[in-house]
Amino acid sequence: MTPSGKQIIAARSLAGWKRPDLADKSGLSTATIRTLEDETKRPKGETIEKIVTAFRNVGIEFTENDGVRRMPMGIDVFQGPQRFEEFMSFTYDYLEQYGGEICISVTDERYLQRTRKNLDTHRNKMVELTATGKIKGRILASEGNFMTTWAQLRRRPLKSNMPHISFFVFGDNLALIAFDHHKTPPYVALHKSSPFAEGYKNDFDAAWEQAEVIE
Repeated sequence: MTPSGKQIIAARSLAGWKRPDLADKSGLSTATIRTLEDETKRPKGETIEKIVTAFRNVGIEFTENDGVRRMPMGIDVFQGPQRFEEFMSFTYDYLEQYGGEICISVTDERYLQRTRKNLDTHRNKMVELTATGKIKGRILASEGNFMTTWAQLRRRPLKSNMPHISFFVFGDNLALIAFDHHKTPPYVALHKSSPFAEGYKNDFDAAWEQAEVIE
């Protein structure tokens, strides 16, 4: 949906942002923000995507009938191979709709390869989505067959910087993943919480800066 100027103003108020704040978060100019809020000209689709993503990243979404609300926070659990497929479908659908970046930290990238039934299908879909420029991906992995991944950016972290639990961060979502769960692996706890997602993203960025680049 395309938010109205009033919705954008209301969302800014809910986030505690002034126009320059929204401009900084969305990568748009202050003049563009003013144009969107005044509704003086029809915005481009990519401009709206940047606005929607900026607010989603802090847990705010637009609703029907000119509404704005804080997104419901909660935890979804995906356990076992079939549910892991559902989680990966959710991840793809989210990125396809909202774009942005996905950061993946995993002790051994081959866990992802062994767990998926339709690995090539998923990889091809992610490659195509990445090629559109709508998303980008970064992977930190201590071990793995790095040549088969879809992400263009991948690094091997220092062992001291590698968390024991694998995780995905995308938008306001944080997924903690145990591939060696003692019952029915893998076990995914998906937290729909921007504060947690932001915290893990900051840790990921710090580890990324010190990691070895994979050619």
